[in-house]
Amino acid sequence: MGIKVRPPEIMSPVSGKDQIMAAPFVGMWEVAYISPNIEMGKGIYKILAIYSGRSDKIAADHFYKFHIFDSERKIVRSEEIAAYCMKVYLTFYTIMISQDDIDHTLKAGGASLSSVRESLDRIRIAMVKGYEQEFGKQHKLFQDMNDILAYMDQQKSLEEKMYEYALKIQTVKSEVEEVGKVPEKMFSQLLEATNKFKTYARQRGVLLMQHQNKLRIVRSLLKDTMMVKYLNDDEREWTTGIIKQISTEIEYQQIVFHTHGQTLITPKGYIRKLQQIPEDFIRLQADEFVRGKWIVNKKKHRFTLFKKDRKVD
Repeated sequence: MGIKVRPPEIMSPVSGKDQIMAAPFVGMWEVAYISPNIEMGKGIYKILAIYSGRSDKIAADHFYKFHIFDSERKIVRSEEIAAYCMKVYLTFYTIMISQDDIDHTLKAGGASLSSVRESLDRIRIAMVKGYEQEFGKQHKLFQDMNDILAYMDQQKSLEEKMYEYALKIQTVKSEVEEVGKVPEKMFSQLLEATNKFKTYARQRGVLLMQHQNKLRIVRSLLKDTMMVKYLNDDEREWTTGIIKQISTEIEYQQIVFHTHGQTLITPKGYIRKLQQIPEDFIRLQADEFVRGKWIVNKKKHRFTLFKKDRKVD
């Protein structure tokens, strides 16, 4: 069954003169999308991407073959130009699937947990003091509160960087949409911002995966009547806001999973996958697209390998 997906916003269904140009390359149960003008050096190019399916239900996340055309509607055979155009496509695709993460980061303002850090520290001190006075020792779970305070400091640093690049992405993306083309200078800024955002987002995702159980333990401590009894009225009131923020942080894990397209995988395995993604992943993926999906370099069908030339007697 086909999965309802859509190309990134930069791609639009072919129409007008572009439809005439695309017609020879689009078969039955295929649909073509085309990019706006992509500027590279002194040249202007467009991506013609062919998807399987139909306009209301495309059958795959990405197109399965593509052409690059120049301003004269001639097929481009330069691998350098094809790779550059693929970086443009993949950058906008990366932004599209990361939009929830970008929106979450902008909404938090780069400090989703830092606003409650001081309150949590004061609650920790009160709980430790009260518990020691009653039992003459520390509860072993208090160490988890210490670890979460350190986590909040690390998370804040990463989130501030994510916020900086999320703003840059939104700004440059809006500028590109306004001019209706992809100027080389604007794309260079957008590519850098996207790579930086994704790098810090992966680091933040790894950090969250490593601390998710401790976040849940701290949340449980803040709900435990045996622990809350050591707090004064103001501190008890603070717990509500802290529990809400920690719950939001735990829910952010779903955005991390969705953004990287992984399901049914253990946190340990997911951490390993996130740590293995290089910072220039868009360039590497663009090279892979060019090798596998660029129609100019498309490999012969495997059955042709078995054909032999016959000699005439």
